[in-house]
Amino acid sequence: MKKVFSIILFFVLTFSFSQFKLPQKKDWEIALNKPIVILQLDESNEYASVYNTNIKKYAEEYFGANRIEKYLPYKEFKKFIKGNKEEYNFIGFQYDIVNHHGFFQIYFGITGKAFMINGGYLSTVIYEDKSTLFKKVTLKLTEADIKFAVGTFKNEIVNGFQTGDKSLRDLMKESKKSLKEINPTANALKGMTLLLDKDLLGENFINEFSKNYKYKFEAVDKSRIDSAILNNEKDVAFLFEYCRPSSDSKFYTMLYIYKAEDNSLLFSYVPDRSSGIGFVDLIKGLTTNYSKEYVQMLNSVID
Repeated sequence: MKKVFSIILFFVLTFSFSQFKLPQKKDWEIALNKPIVILQLDESNEYASVYNTNIKKYAEEYFGANRIEKYLPYKEFKKFIKGNKEEYNFIGFQYDIVNHHGFFQIYFGITGKAFMINGGYLSTVIYEDKSTLFKKVTLKLTEADIKFAVGTFKNEIVNGFQTGDKSLRDLMKESKKSLKEINPTANALKGMTLLLDKDLLGENFINEFSKNYKYKFEAVDKSRIDSAILNNEKDVAFLFEYCRPSSDSKFYTMLYIYKAEDNSLLFSYVPDRSSGIGFVDLIKGLTTNYSKEYVQMLNSVID
C-alpha cells in the first residue's frame, strides 16, 4: 500500500469536518515507535482462545516483541488508554450487535488522543450477516482475521509516516486524481487470482462479477482466503469488506482488494453518492447494483 490517501479520503467524505482531525507525521511516529499495550480477554470469553494467542503472535511479528509493554484485562485496559497522554499505543477488541447482527472490531490507537477516526483508532471490522431476530449466530473469529488486522495496521502506519503531514485541503486536491492514479498498483491483478468470499458477497454479486471481470478469479469459502493470508501466498489477492464508523453513528462498507502475500492494498473505490449507488450500509448488506459499478471501475484501473 503506497498511499493511505484512499482511506483518508473516505474519512473526509463520511465525517463532519468539525469532528475530524487528520493524523500528522508526529502521530504516525508515535504509532510507529511508542510502546504498545494490548487487551487480554478473560478466559471465560468465547473468543479468548483465538484472540489472546494470536494477537500476541502477530503484534510481536509486525511490531516487535520489545515494543509490547503489557497485556491488560478489560477494565484495566480501558482505564490505561484514557490516562496516559500520547505515551503509548494500544490494540483492543470488541464484539457488538446492531439490529441483531454481529461484528468484531480489532483496533489500534494512541492513548489519550483522537487518532484517524472519531473513535480514535485504526480499525478492522469483521462482519457477518447471518443472525436473525429469533436465532443468534456465534461469529467465528479466526487466526487469519487477526493477522490481517495487525498487518494492515502496520502497513497503514508505515505509509502514513512516509507520507508525512497532510491537510484537508491537500486531500481534497488529491481527490481530483483519477481512479487509476489513486490505485497505482492495481494493474498487478492482471497476473493474480482474485478470491471472492461467496458467503460474504452472495450469488448476485458473484454472477455480475463473472459476467464483467476480465481476469482470473475464484468464488471460495472464507477458509480458502484465510489460508492464503496465513501462508503469504504469492499471486493471490482477496476482496475484503472494509467497514468504517461514520459521524451519524452507522457503519459503512466498501470492498477493498488486498494482496495475500503482505496485506498490501491493491484497490480501493469510493462510490459517488450522486450516482444512485451510494455507500453500502453494513446492516443492510451489499446492494445488487453495486456489483456492476464496482467491476467496471476495477477493470478500468487494471487495463
